[in-house]
Amino acid sequence: MEKKVELTRELLCESFIELMKTHNFDKITIKMITDGAGVIRPTFYNYYQDKIEILQSILEDRLFSQLEDLVDTNMGKEAFKMIIYKIDADRDYYKNVFSISESLYFIDFFTDKIQQLMILFFKKKHTEKIIDNNISIKTVSKYYALSLTAVIKYWVMESNIDVTPEELYKDYEFFIKNSIIDIID
Repeated sequence: MEKKVELTRELLCESFIELMKTHNFDKITIKMITDGAGVIRPTFYNYYQDKIEILQSILEDRLFSQLEDLVDTNMGKEAFKMIIYKIDADRDYYKNVFSISESLYFIDFFTDKIQQLMILFFKKKHTEKIIDNNISIKTVSKYYALSLTAVIKYWVMESNIDVTPEELYKDYEFFIKNSIIDIID
């Protein structure tokens, strides 16, 4: 029975992802999702309340769940790099996700997930105090999570940016290692 539940959940997610690659979020109906999954409409509501919840579930299951394991095994840099690679692999999907009218909800959720990863990363490194002024791990992780979210969103949304995931990660790493004062001096 559990395999059937997981299979149905997977079919619904796959259908939603495929629809998001070619349709605006607002135009996708629950019926379109269930038709693509080969299930009846009420089945959707056994798993998700609405399209926002399936969106959140996909982000959690397909992107962030594996990253926590990397951070737990002292592979934090690889985790943040993997975010970029995974988004690039489903770029059409994420481009539409970042552009939906409810994107602020998505961006907040995305940023919060990155912040949770960063907090885990800092704690794994036993970083209790980040800066002399007693700026908390929560504050620093929020700052970096917001900046990574903005960089990824810009990279995904701008079609004229021809930057590979590796180049984007290296560019981002440069900016987090150098202050603006270092750059302009």
